[in-house]
Amino acid sequence: MFRLSSVSSKLLLSVAISVILAIALMIAIVSFQVASYSEKEAKDTILLSSKRYVNYIQGILNEEVTLTKGVATSLNEMFQNNDHVDIDLIESLIKNTFDSSHYAAYTFLYLKDTTVLSDMQNVDKKYISPDGKTFSMIFFDQIAEKSGGITTISTPNNFSQLNLIQNIEQNAKYGDKDSVFVGSPRKLNYDNNEFLGINFGMPIFNNKGKFIGVIGYTIDLLEISETILDPKFDFFEGDLRFLMNDQGIIAIHKNKNAILKTLFDINKDQSAQLIVEAVKNHKDEILDNYIASTGDLSYASISSFSTLGNSSHWSVIVTAPKKSVLAPLYKLQYIIISVAIIALIAILAVVYFFIRKIIGSRIPLILKSLENFFRFLNHEKIEVQTIEIKANDELGKMGKIINEN
Repeated sequence: MFRLSSVSSKLLLSVAISVILAIALMIAIVSFQVASYSEKEAKDTILLSSKRYVNYIQGILNEEVTLTKGVATSLNEMFQNNDHVDIDLIESLIKNTFDSSHYAAYTFLYLKDTTVLSDMQNVDKKYISPDGKTFSMIFFDQIAEKSGGITTISTPNNFSQLNLIQNIEQNAKYGDKDSVFVGSPRKLNYDNNEFLGINFGMPIFNNKGKFIGVIGYTIDLLEISETILDPKFDFFEGDLRFLMNDQGIIAIHKNKNAILKTLFDINKDQSAQLIVEAVKNHKDEILDNYIASTGDLSYASISSFSTLGNSSHWSVIVTAPKKSVLAPLYKLQYIIISVAIIALIAILAVVYFFIRKIIGSRIPLILKSLENFFRFLNHEKIEVQTIEIKANDELGKMGKIINEN
């Protein structure tokens, strides 16, 4: 079909194909460069974001580790040097140290053996559970960011069954002054006010090396959650930020139904296994093709960290949907294609005009003149007419030669 087309049609088609190929190549190159840049920027952004949250959370957790270790050391020295310790002295130590914390919501001293205390007759009734079987000092800080505001919480009957206390009693080793026990995130309830928190604790021993209790701190994850999940920190539409411990338990997540579940509970995609493995192995990773729990193909950054003394291990995961990351690219592609179509139409219109004007309208005249000329040579009776010369180009010179002959 191309061979049967006119010269002007062939020229027009050739120009159109060339322009289309050039524009397509330009779009491909620009898209590749923009996609590469957008991908790099997204990875850098979520990596920096996860690292920033690590610094924030690690600072909070390490504060509680330090406070727990400091108070535990002081209490152990008291009990090791004395058969009986004044309860007011213990209360003063715990309250004053607790008041210096910026993030702890509760502190507690559980004593399994109260014979180490003096003057038990005048003890605050809130320290003893209603059934009389449990002794604990539990304090709540109403204004953690300022000094003061510390109130006493009544000891519940089941306080000794607190997971952290049970764990310490079973695993504590006498003489170990460095190991701080950090509990998994869980729902806690000290004063009929349920909240999501993390416990920190260390064992207390008497002067005979016998386990007698636990000193601990509790943080409420609400403040940390509000900071991490604050919408003003969203870099991309649909991004996710969440905190996990190395057991795979989610402590903070935008989806409230994901709290205290594992990643596999909310995300059945195989790509979730890559995050779980990185978290359990305490590694930092960046994933290119993670399918988030929302179903979005995403980039994901895993930043792992440990609290002081490797007392606990955590990971902050930040994801960014590719459709959001590459949205500027898609917009740019749309603009380029739109401009390219307009430019293509304009170019073809101009080319069509000049081809029709310069070639399309003149070649048929020369062709007709040549046909008449050869018919004249064949002694056919025809009326020979000269060609009107409009330009002194190749076609014009051809017309002159025909006219002269």
